[in-house]
Amino acid sequence: MYDSRVETCLWAYRRQFGLSFARKNLWKYVSFFDAVKEFRDRFELHALTFKQIDKFLYLKGAALIEAQGKGWSGR
Repeated sequence: MYDSRVETCLWAYRRQFGLSFARKNLWKYVSFFDAVKEFRDRFELHALTFKQIDKFLYLKGAALIEAQGKGWSGR
């Protein structure tokens, strides 16, 4: 499920590991789903459901956003 926490996490991984999706398109369902599939494939997470991956992205994104308030810059 797309939200700002998941977007923040996906974008951080894109920057660090060279994933190919465009941030401006993540709000579109097909683009978001393709980005999550690319994330899943890049890190070989095929044993996890999309719901499990989404939960990870949400929690990790929340932690990244909190860290941004403490001097972390993910952009």
